[in-house]
Amino acid sequence: MSRTSTDTAARLKGSAVGGCLAVAMLACASVAWAADADQADIDLQTMSWASACFTCHGAAEEVEGSRIGVLAGMPADEFVTKMKNMAASTTPGALMPQLARGYDETQLVRLGQWFEKLGEAQ
Repeated sequence: MSRTSTDTAARLKGSAVGGCLAVAMLACASVAWAADADQADIDLQTMSWASACFTCHGAAEEVEGSRIGVLAGMPADEFVTKMKNMAASTTPGALMPQLARGYDETQLVRLGQWFEKLGEAQ
């Protein structure tokens, strides 16, 4: 092998190793970033769902003149039970049964936990 081909082979080998290391580092960074992003998305998604409730239920205090209860601080299991009852139309209400049917079990649990923690933060 001539000196030129040896130099070229060494550069290519170095480039390949460097490229593999760069790809591996990017992959690890992407996985770590994705984990952080997933956690942020979960919190933001739940907050987004919960914000729809604030118009009637208030964010942390009762809405003046309303008989509708505040959700902040409600135990998560109580929230989930009430929402399931409304979804099954066992709790009277014109709007809430329709809204309650729009959430699955996982979403209800996440919302319940969010409202419970919201009460603890006050």
